[in-house]
Amino acid sequence: MSDTFVSQLQALADKFGGPSQLADIAGIKRSTFYGWLNGRDPRRAELAKIVSATGCDPIPLLGLSDETFPKRARTEPLAATSSHLDDRTLVAVPRFDIQAAAGGGALPALQEPNDSFYVARDWLYRFVPPSVQISMIEVVGDSMDPTIRDGDVLLIRHDRTTLQATIGNVIVLTLDDLLYVKRLQGSDQGDMLLTSDNEFYTPIRIPRREWDERVRIHGLAFWHGGSIRKR
Repeated sequence: MSDTFVSQLQALADKFGGPSQLADIAGIKRSTFYGWLNGRDPRRAELAKIVSATGCDPIPLLGLSDETFPKRARTEPLAATSSHLDDRTLVAVPRFDIQAAAGGGALPALQEPNDSFYVARDWLYRFVPPSVQISMIEVVGDSMDPTIRDGDVLLIRHDRTTLQATIGNVIVLTLDDLLYVKRLQGSDQGDMLLTSDNEFYTPIRIPRREWDERVRIHGLAFWHGGSIRKR
């Protein structure tokens, strides 16, 4: 494809958070999308998905006629543009510019969301029902390695639940005014244990009678993501 197509496609991807995010929204393999950016020729049906998902005009994108794309791709409701996001297709996840420690604890910075991260509604509802509030934060530290690594982002569900229901799950919590990401476990003595998936970290034991005073659970982590590390 021409340099014009590559530059137009990159500009479109930037509006949606980058090539990977746009590929996910459109239901296209990320490797396929990056192949286009590297000069590979796209198939008409795949480009139709981009048009359908973003509402972009294929004419400035490719310099082609309207007949290049299926009529359906030109008449479906807009999923997103630079100024509008259709909540029938995408969900805005509040992203907080705070870091939860998978390690020694980080000071919580309770604040308004820094911005939003948009995900496909169909994808999100594989994990949580529509009624559940969610948010995104970043993790620092290695205590949850290899499950969650330093620099990963977490999606957190904030539905109300009992303490017992969170046993075995990875939670985001404030303990003595410090923000943590830990796995919650019970003990034979009735105390609560905050454990790490990294075996080099000692579990934090909290007497059950002190739990309500010292701990506040913010939510359950249900998805994490990050860059691929070198071996």
